[in-house]
Amino acid sequence: MATTSAQQPLLSIVAATRNDDHGENLLRRTQTFLNALISQSKRHELPIELILVEWNPPADRPRLVDALRWPEDPGPCQIRIITVPRYLHQRRAHSSALPFFQMIAKNVGIRRARGRFILATNIDILLSDEIAEFLAAGKLEPGKLYRTDRVDVMADVPVDGSLFEQLDYCRTHLLRVNARDGTFALRQRGDYRLPAPEDVVSPDAHLFLGNGWFLPMSAPGNPPSSPLQKGGNRGVTNGERFRLLQRDAVIDLLGPANSNLLLTLELEPAVENYYRPPIELQIRDASGAVQARGFVEARQRLHFAIPYEPGRLQRLRLHVPQAVGSPHDPTRAALRVYKVAWSPVPTSGRVPRNNDFCFTEHLFESPRPRDVAVAEDGIHFGGNWWQPEHEPRGLFRWATGDALLEVSQTQPRDLCLEIEPGPGVGRRPFELEVWDVDDERVLARGWVTGHQLIRLRLPSDASGTRQLRLRALGGGLRASAEDNRVLNFRVYRFDWAAPVVPAVAADTPEDHFLTESLSLGQRCWRGLRAALRAVPRRTGLAWRRLWQHSRSDTPIPPAAQETTTGLPFPLHTNACGDFTLLDRENWHALRGYPEFDMYSLHIDSFFCYMAAAAGLEEVVLEQPMCAYHIEHSLGSGVTPEGEPLLLDRMARRNIPVLKWPQVTAWGFEMRRNARPTIHNDEDWGFGSMALEETDIGGSQRAEVKGQRSEVRTHQIAGN
Repeated sequence: MATTSAQQPLLSIVAATRNDDHGENLLRRTQTFLNALISQSKRHELPIELILVEWNPPADRPRLVDALRWPEDPGPCQIRIITVPRYLHQRRAHSSALPFFQMIAKNVGIRRARGRFILATNIDILLSDEIAEFLAAGKLEPGKLYRTDRVDVMADVPVDGSLFEQLDYCRTHLLRVNARDGTFALRQRGDYRLPAPEDVVSPDAHLFLGNGWFLPMSAPGNPPSSPLQKGGNRGVTNGERFRLLQRDAVIDLLGPANSNLLLTLELEPAVENYYRPPIELQIRDASGAVQARGFVEARQRLHFAIPYEPGRLQRLRLHVPQAVGSPHDPTRAALRVYKVAWSPVPTSGRVPRNNDFCFTEHLFESPRPRDVAVAEDGIHFGGNWWQPEHEPRGLFRWATGDALLEVSQTQPRDLCLEIEPGPGVGRRPFELEVWDVDDERVLARGWVTGHQLIRLRLPSDASGTRQLRLRALGGGLRASAEDNRVLNFRVYRFDWAAPVVPAVAADTPEDHFLTESLSLGQRCWRGLRAALRAVPRRTGLAWRRLWQHSRSDTPIPPAAQETTTGLPFPLHTNACGDFTLLDRENWHALRGYPEFDMYSLHIDSFFCYMAAAAGLEEVVLEQPMCAYHIEHSLGSGVTPEGEPLLLDRMARRNIPVLKWPQVTAWGFEMRRNARPTIHNDEDWGFGSMALEETDIGGSQRAEVKGQRSEVRTHQIAGN
C-alpha cells in the first residue's frame, strides 16, 4: 500500500547505509531490520514511512534496491530509497579516508521525511513489540525527545523467521544493555545485569542495578581525607564512587544463602542547596507494595529488613515519594548512593520503628589535625558539616541543614560551642534546637544573637555516647548568588566544661541552653587557644607551625560550577544514534544533526543536548520497551570491547573524531545561554539538491515543497 502526500504517515523511520559489508553481514542485518519493521507495521496497523539513505554507493557492488528482497505487499509501510551520489560525498573533507558520513546521510532522510514524527535509527535495529504498540497507540507528543535502551543481541537473528521468532531470539540471546546509567553485560536470557567493575555494588554480592540509576561517577578535585569529606554534603573523597538516583531505581537480587542478612545502602541526600526535611526512601516489591522505609538526612547507612528467599531472583524498586531536587541541579537527583550490599544486623544504630523495617546508622568522623575540636574530647562530626575553614579569627566549620554530632559522655557536663549566625539565617539572631537523635526529643533550645559562647547542659548517657542534631530554625538561605551553599551558622570550637549549676530533674529545654557573649579580646584569645591546640605540640615548633598554617589556608571554597553529574543535561545519550525520536518540526528547527566532516561518534549525543537546550523534554521508554541491536564485527561500532579498536583505526587514517569533553563544553555553553547552538546552514541535508529517489512497491509521489528529489518507482512482482 503506497502512502500519498495527502496521507501523511504518523512516523518516518530514517536509516542510512551503503552496500560495503561494513561490520560483516551488512545485507543480512539490513534484510532482518527491513522484514521485522514491515511485519510490525502490518501487525499493529502502524502507518510508517521507511527512508533508507544510500550514501556514496560502491561502484563494484549492487545498489540496495537490487541487493535486498522486497515484500509484495508492504502494508501500511511506504519504503523510499534516497541516494547520495559519489560526487556529493567527495565534497566533504576526509572523504577519501571515510566513505560514509552517517549523520549527514541521516539528515538527507530527515530533511525529506513526511511523517509527523521522525525516528533516526540504524539498519541493524529491531524495535521491541512493546515499542511498536506504544507508537501505534498514538501516544507520541510534540516537544518531546524520545529515547530508549539499546539491547545488544547475538548476530544470528533469523532473517526469514516470523516476527515472533525474531523477537524471541532477541529476548533469549542477549549480550549487553546500553542504558542510561551505563553499558552492562547481561546473562544470555537477560534476567539480570552482570555487575560492572568499580561500581557501588560488589560483583559477588548477587545484587544487580537496573533502570533508574545514573552512571557511576566520582568527584575529582576534592582533597582526599575521611569518607565523610564535607560532612556528608558533597561528601565524596577523591575517586570515591557513587551513583545518583532521582525518584525510582531498580535493584534485582538473588537472595543469599544466609536468610538473616539486611539490604544495606550507604547514601546521603543529593540535594544540598537549600534547607530540607529528611528524604523518605521506600523499598517496594514487584507489585508496588512497600516492604520497608527509611529517612535520609545526611550521609548514613540504612539497613532494610526485607523478605527474600535464598537463591530466588527478586526485583525491588527504590522509591522516593516526595518530589525533591535542587533548582540549581538539572539532574533533579534525590539521593547519592555510595554502596549497596548485604550486611548482618548492626550492633549500633536506631532500631526499626512504626513497622519501617529499617535500621538507621549515622556515620561520624573524628576531628582532623586542625579542626574546631580535638579527638581526645570524644566529639565526632556527622552529616551537614562543611570542611574546616580559616579566617583571621581562627578555624571554624559551617553547618547546613541539621548538623549531626556524636559526643562521648558518661557523666553530666556542659558542651561548649563558640558559635555565630551565618548567611543561611540572614546573619540575624536565630533559634537553635539541640535534639537527641535516638530519643527524638529536644534536649536544649535557645537563641543565638551573635558571636557568643553557648553551654549545653547534657544529661549522662548509660551507653557512653550520644548523637545530637543541631537545627537552626528558619535557616536555609543560599550564601550568595555565586555560592549555592546553605551556611546556617558556624562554630569556632567545641569544648567540655563542668556544669555551671546542678542538673534539675524537672526542667525544660530552655534551662539546658546557657549563653555568654564574647568580647573582642575573648574571641581573639579563644581563637588563638583553639589554633594552638590543633597544632602538633612539639617544643620550639608550635609558634612557627601556627604561623605557617595561618598563611597557607585557602578561603571559603566557591560554589560548584558544574552539575552533580558533570554533564550539562541529565539525558540518556548512551547509544542514542540507534533511537532518537522527535517531531518533524523540531528536527527542522534544529536543522538535524551537526554536519561535521568527521566520524559519527558523539555527534548524536550532541544533538540530544541541542534538543534539551531548545526546551524539549526527554521521555525514556522504559523496559520492556527497547531497541534490539544485532551484534557485528569487533571494532566496527561503539561497544565496550570494540571502541578502542575503532578509535585506533580512525587515528591511523587521520579521521577526526568529536571528543566527549568538547561535547560537554558545548552543552554547558548551551545550558548557560538557554538556547541551542545550530551548526548547520539552511542547506542542511542537501536540501537544495535534487537526489535520486526510489519508491518501493508504490507510485510516484507529489513533490514536497522545499525538498527536491527525482523519483522513480520500483514495482515488486514477487520475491
